Formats: sequence, C-alpha cells, structure tokens
Amino acid sequence: MAYLDVRNLGVAFGPSRVVEDLSFALDRGEALAIVGESGCGKSMTALALMRLLARGARTSGEIRLDGEDLLALSEARMRRMRGRRLGIIFQDPMSALNPVLTVAEQLTEAIRAHETLDRADALDRAVELLERVQIPDAARRIHDYPHQFSGGMRQRAAIAIAIAARPDILIADEPTTALDVTIQAQILQLISDLRRESGMALILVTHDLGVVAETVDRVLVMYAGRKVEEQRAQDLFAAPRHPYTNRLIASKPQLRVGDAALPGRPPRLPEIPGLVPLPGERGQGCAFAGRCDRVETICTTAVPALDHIGTGSGQVACYVAHQADAAQSAPARVAALAGGIR
Repeated sequence: MAYLDVRNLGVAFGPSRVVEDLSFALDRGEALAIVGESGCGKSMTALALMRLLARGARTSGEIRLDGEDLLALSEARMRRMRGRRLGIIFQDPMSALNPVLTVAEQLTEAIRAHETLDRADALDRAVELLERVQIPDAARRIHDYPHQFSGGMRQRAAIAIAIAARPDILIADEPTTALDVTIQAQILQLISDLRRESGMALILVTHDLGVVAETVDRVLVMYAGRKVEEQRAQDLFAAPRHPYTNRLIASKPQLRVGDAALPGRPPRLPEIPGLVPLPGERGQGCAFAGRCDRVETICTTAVPALDHIGTGSGQVACYVAHQADAAQSAPARVAALAGGIR
C-alpha cells in the first residue's frame, strides 16, 4: 500500500463541487506534481490533504496516510499530524508568516509544538534550520521580522518552518509564484535538495509545467476539478495523451529565441482559447470540450472515465486520446524546458 492513498476525494462548497472523484497515491520519498491552470482545483486538493479548507467546505472520499484516514480524525489528532507527518509551503510567504512575530518566534513555536525542547535548545535548532535553507548570517537574521527579509528569504523561512518537525510529506503549493525567475530556480533547487537529503515525499502544486520537468517522478494533470491525466514525468513530457496536457506544454515559452516570425521577435505562442469553466458551468460531458480542437460529439454528452495507458500505471480521461499522438512537437519543447530550468 502507498504511504499516502487518496481515494475519490471530493471538495464542495454548497452546490459547487470544486474537486471531484480525485484519486492518487504517493510512496515514501516520491515526488508528485499536480498541475493545471488556476481554477482547476489544485490548491483545494492541497488544503484538503492538510484539512485546512475554509469553514463550510464539505469533503468526501478518503485520504489515508500510512493506513489512517485523515478525514476521520478529530481536529486535535489532525493538529498533531500537521507539521510532523505533513508539512506545507504556501505560495505567498508574506501572508504565511506572522508580521508581528520575529522569525525566531515563529520557528521555535513550530519546533516546540512537536518536540520537547526548552527555548534555548529550540532557538539553536531554529538557527540550524535557517542555515539549512541557506539564509546567510542565520544567527543574527533569525531575530528579524518577516518584512526585513527579501521575498526569497521569506520563502526560505517558510520552508524552514514547514520542515521544522521533519515531516514525511512536504506539500509545496505554488511555492515560487511570487518570486522572480532567478529566485524561483533557487527555491526549487532547495526543495529538491531537502527532499533528497531527508527522504521525505513531495507534492508540488503548480500551474507551470516548466518547473516540474526535472523535479518530480510523476505528474498529475487536473482540469476543472478532475484528474485528466497522470503519467511518469518522462513519459508525460515525451508523449502527453490528453489534449489539455499537450496544450499546456505547447503554450509554455521556450527559453531561447529562434525561428522568429519577424527579425528579433520570437514566434507567437500557441494559446488555449477560453477559460476554465466554473463549477456550475461544466456541462454534461468533458469539461475541456469547449476549448478542445479535437472535440467529438461524445465529448459533449458524457464525462470520460480514466483509462490506463499501455502497460504502465499511467491514466488518461479522454475519448480521443487513442488518436494520433497529441504531442507531436512536445519532445523538442520539453527538451527546451528542461534545459532552461537546470
């Protein structure tokens, strides 16, 4: 059995179902990316795993961590799970950190919530954590307030808090969205290094396929609250089967200029027309049908079931996935993505 086993997870607010019938598994030490545009249910999934959804949310299904269903736990028991078994990094470190407490106060609180240490020993461990996330002069800077840190340093401090109790699984919810490109690469490398050093598993939530090409083992693609494809990372980038996955890859800028339509200007990027439908506007068929250039009549009348791909563990929910490879140009684009994020 997988260490984390999510079965038929659903999240709803009133009549609006924002996550539907989502199932996936995660082994110890494995890295999984959950990708998709804004509004596809990625962050709701992350919050559901931590049981941090807003009041009024209804969850269904099972989230089994080492055989224990998190959705069935009392809040007191779940508080002990957060930090020790599951850690989370949010996308906006300024919002995640308390502006009126020093970094030292916030880090030592996270440490002492799960370990029996006095204040002096907890502070020593907090300094070690800041050094581990590569904040220079950690012994001095730990007494600063979050506003005295740069954006990249704030995110590093948030990562230190997330790993303070040595969690088995780290959930990173869009951890680089608020950062510039150079700092993004540093934060992603830091998360990868920490995962390898500690052996913890990783769930990376992102809208950017470019950041996962060399970071994770498997990729789960969500659209309009549902899983539409899941494959090993190398297989998905080499041959995506769902039209949505293919369009996501095709619309990612290549990190080089070539084949310019006009001198000095790169070609226009392919776009995905339209927007992700709201929960009440998904219709009876495939939610992507209204934006898909390969749509058939059946796509608009019934939601496609997840089918296995070949002999592996991959899955795709698409009536036309069996047609000519949806990713004829994907390998070259993915090579450019991978080369650009090293």
